[in-house]
Amino acid sequence: MNDIVSQKRTLSVHQEHELLSRLEAAGLTGKDAQRVIEFKDNRLAKWLVQILRKGDISLKRMAEGSTQHIIECDTEPSALQEMRVVVHQECEKFEWDPTKVWLFWSGRQKTKHIAGSLLRKELEQKPVLNAYALDYLLEYQELIPAEWKDMCVFFWGTIYRLVGSHNELYVRYIAWREGGWVTDYRLAGVFFDESTPAAMFGPDRSCQQ
Repeated sequence: MNDIVSQKRTLSVHQEHELLSRLEAAGLTGKDAQRVIEFKDNRLAKWLVQILRKGDISLKRMAEGSTQHIIECDTEPSALQEMRVVVHQECEKFEWDPTKVWLFWSGRQKTKHIAGSLLRKELEQKPVLNAYALDYLLEYQELIPAEWKDMCVFFWGTIYRLVGSHNELYVRYIAWREGGWVTDYRLAGVFFDESTPAAMFGPDRSCQQ
């Protein structure tokens, strides 16, 4: 905390007062502020600054009243307290179109299963969706295709490592559990079968098997 306080100040006293006044007017409580203060490694504050600088799409939609769903996959996904991002495959922002969203299975997945290390290599040059798209879908769950309910759909565009771990990599997925959509993560090196496809986006399905 001392390191944070000792950093060179960039806001004027007037800006600090105005910012605090607007946050309080929007409903900020002492409990909310304390959560930002106590969050490990100042990550929650950093995430909020990132949203402001990159123009998080959900904020744009709230401000503009937009009905479009533009997913900015060149944006870092939300911070996870127990995870850190080691690979994030960015792509250009796109408007959500369910006709251009599809699932990919390796040929070996459909017959039996495939090791995650081999599947990941196979997916390297394919238009996989990343964890930012996953987080967006969780926020707007009405966009998630109903046919995904019987599967765990993986978003291989972002790979994580547990904090404190040196070797084990993880990939996140969306699944339907107990009447709602949830996200979880799984070791990237385990076996993947027909129930664990990869989410992709784009008009070209030539790599679909």
